[in-house]
Amino acid sequence: MKISYSFLLFFLFSLSFSQTDIAIIPQPQDVFLKKSSFYITPKTCIQADENSFEATYLKEAIKTQTELNLNINFIICYRINLS
Repeated sequence: MKISYSFLLFFLFSLSFSQTDIAIIPQPQDVFLKKSSFYITPKTCIQADENSFEATYLKEAIKTQTELNLNINFIICYRINLS
């Protein structure tokens, strides 16, 4: 009986991590999963309206985690694009 509970628990655990849905808001139209990296450097900026709540929130979240104080610009740069 213990073995069947262990198997059921393992099966449910495996099933929950094998799903390909990614929790991103807003939901992107296309997602391509591959092994790669994304680097945020001091030269990275957030491309958005400077008064954007989302851009300010992202800037503060990145600053809290990495101590990088990114700029918010409306011009094209090596960027995180919020449009």
